[in-house]
Amino acid sequence: MDLRQAQIRFFQKFAHLYDSGVPLAEAVEIASAEAAEPLHGAIGRIVEDLCRGSGFADSMAQQPEAFGPDIVGVIRAGEARGELGDAARNAASGLTGNLLAAREVDPAEIELLLASAGDARVVHLEPEGRVRIRTSEGLSDGGEVDTIALGGGLARRAGIAGGAGEGSFLWNNRLVRIAVAETPAGPSTVVRLSAEPGPEPEEARAWRAGRPGLLLVLGGRHADKDACLRSILAAFDPEVAKRVSVGLPVPEALEVGDLGTALEQDPDVLCLAEMRHLEEGELLALAIEDGIHVVAGVSSTEPFAHVAFRLIQIES
Repeated sequence: MDLRQAQIRFFQKFAHLYDSGVPLAEAVEIASAEAAEPLHGAIGRIVEDLCRGSGFADSMAQQPEAFGPDIVGVIRAGEARGELGDAARNAASGLTGNLLAAREVDPAEIELLLASAGDARVVHLEPEGRVRIRTSEGLSDGGEVDTIALGGGLARRAGIAGGAGEGSFLWNNRLVRIAVAETPAGPSTVVRLSAEPGPEPEEARAWRAGRPGLLLVLGGRHADKDACLRSILAAFDPEVAKRVSVGLPVPEALEVGDLGTALEQDPDVLCLAEMRHLEEGELLALAIEDGIHVVAGVSSTEPFAHVAFRLIQIES
């Protein structure tokens, strides 16, 4: 049995034992009973570390001959969430689909893939090794590459832990959303790129240079409002301005889930996805009076009728 197969069996057994209530160190030791070297020896050292109070992922990271950084990352994420059983199953699933076993991809290959997309918004990396580029005219053949390696590299860059999931990152001021799904043939990766934002609108520059206020960014469903908001937010110097985003995939800012929590962070710049209720408008008005810059994309100006604002209209 090769190392990958041994890892799969170990994680599958461990997940079952751990979720059945077996203590962590004992579950690790029992799950590795039939493992061969180098896995058996590495897990023996991990058990010793666990008994001394070490974290599971931290101890695994000290055994690189048995566990690579991708596997450690999956376990670390699950350990942080208190979901070690699920993390172990994700690791086994990823190993089965070859995602965690993929070769390390050169960052230049990812840059080349994203650059070759051109004006296309969606790129499919199919498990059979084909790249398909979706345009307004349908799917076109983008050639044959190592889609397993590229998909794994994109997944790691997007912070996806395990064999499947969703994540995003910023590339050349375009938001890149990554979705990885397991298929019988292996992992399938879909890459979605936002529109490339244009220059900062004059109204935004005037708003940013003036006194604090509310900036509303309106647009249709496919107007890439988030790209415009990222461009505006990026204009603030991160060294002197603390920035918080609410419900927007803005990698450069601290992202929180609701407006109240965001305002508790006492931000200098607040970036909102969509506010519909009057109560939230009143909360924003108080924040603005306190000198907080607010960037908002909203579907209607009605909740903010009593607040002075500048408006940018984005074409759909």
